[in-house]
Amino acid sequence: MTRLLIVDDHKSVGLGTKEMLSSFPAFSIHLACKEQEIQEALSVEFDLILMDMHLPGKNGLEWISIVKKRFPKTKIIMFTGLDVESHFNICVQNGADGLISKSCTEEQIRTAVKAALHNQAVIPIEILKNVELKLNDRQSVEDKTLTNREYDILVEMMKEKTNLELAETFFLSQRSIERELTSIYKKVGASTRRQAMERAVELRIVPEILVRSLSRQSV
Repeated sequence: MTRLLIVDDHKSVGLGTKEMLSSFPAFSIHLACKEQEIQEALSVEFDLILMDMHLPGKNGLEWISIVKKRFPKTKIIMFTGLDVESHFNICVQNGADGLISKSCTEEQIRTAVKAALHNQAVIPIEILKNVELKLNDRQSVEDKTLTNREYDILVEMMKEKTNLELAETFFLSQRSIERELTSIYKKVGASTRRQAMERAVELRIVPEILVRSLSRQSV
C-alpha cells in the first residue's frame, strides 16, 4: 500500500486533488489542512507528500527540511499556486523531489506522482529550457556567480544585520565582510545594500518567499 499525504490549507483544493488521485490502485491517501492536522500528519512516514507552499504556521519549505531529516526516503512534491519557474531552484535546494503547479491537469499531476514514486522528476519544458540557458550563461560569466559564502552573507544581510553582526555570524573581520559585500554588489550590479537585496530578488538569486520568511523572522 502506497501512503500519500496531501498538505494544503485550502480544504476544497485538497479534496479535489485527493479525488484526482483516488483511482490509483493500492493507494492510501490522506489530507491535512489545519495547522494541528499538518503537524500530526507530518510526524508519520509517508511514501509521497504533495506539499503546498503557503501553510498555517511553518511554510512548505520549512516542512521539507523537517520531513527529510525525519524520513529521508519520503518523496516530496511542492504543489503550489505560485509561479513554478521562479521557485523551482529554491524548492530543489531545500530538498523537494519535484514541483508542479496547481493549474496542471489531472493527467499531469498523476504523471508527476508516478514519476516521483519511481525516483524520477517531471520538469516542465519551459523550466528545462531556462535551466539550459542559465547553465550556458554561467559558463560564460562564471565570475558573476555568487560563492556559497557570498550567498549565505546575502541571506543574512536580508535580515538587516549590520557589518559587525555579519562579521560575528561568520567569524570574520569587518574588513573581510566589506570585501565580501563589495564582491556581492559587483556581481548583482548594485552599489548599496538595498539595491543588492532588490537585485537579488529580481535575478531570482533569493526567491520572494524566502525574503518574506526572513522579514517575519527579523520582526
